[in-house]
Amino acid sequence: MENSSTARLRQKPKRTTSVRLENLERLERVVREFGFKDRSHFFQLCTDALLRAHSESQQLDWPPRFATRIEREKEQPRMDPPSPAMKEV
Repeated sequence: MENSSTARLRQKPKRTTSVRLENLERLERVVREFGFKDRSHFFQLCTDALLRAHSESQQLDWPPRFATRIEREKEQPRMDPPSPAMKEV
C-alpha cells in the first residue's frame, strides 16, 4: 500500500490562478459576457496565446490590449456563404 504523499504525486496537479478577491465576482461575470465558459477557460486561452507568441518570437505590448469582436470584424470582413440562388443546379 502506498503512503498518502506518493498517492498525491500520482494525481493530476491542481492548476490555480490567483485573482484579487474583490475582483473575483466581476471577473467571472465579464469572462462569461465575452463568451468564455469560465475564468479557467479565459486564462487557458490567454496562456496559449502567450506561449504561441513567444514561440513565434513576437513582441508583446504591455499592458495587453484585447481587441473587441467589432474591431476584429472590421479588420477581417467575414465571408458570408453564397446565397441559395447562386448555387448550381
